[in-house]
Amino acid sequence: AEESRREVDEKHLETRDDVRLRKEMREHHAQNQVLVQGAAEAQREAALLQARAAMAQMKARNLTLNAEVHQAHLDQKRSKLAPSAKEFEQVWLRETPRGKEHDADVALWKSEPGSVQKQISDNMTDS
Repeated sequence: AEESRREVDEKHLETRDDVRLRKEMREHHAQNQVLVQGAAEAQREAALLQARAAMAQMKARNLTLNAEVHQAHLDQKRSKLAPSAKEFEQVWLRETPRGKEHDADVALWKSEPGSVQKQISDNMTDS
């Protein structure tokens, strides 16, 4: 009887241990699920942050390119505002009106007393 009682006690202890182990396994499994979900959420956040960083880099590149284009445009305008003497003369010749009015103005200017052109032409006729 003593021996069968010990067997029953041992089986009862084994059953209690099994119950306790199952309970611990369920708790560990639940904790593990929370950790897995937290890790997945952290990975999603990391991916979102990486995407935002990539977008910020693209925006910075775009702004830099826009600034370079704008600067080139300003440089081009500046070069048109202050041309060299030769460029100015070419622009002036290209944009100055031609025709009878222009020829008459030039002739009048050349014939004005005291003008350099008048002095040159007078000197040439004196020779």
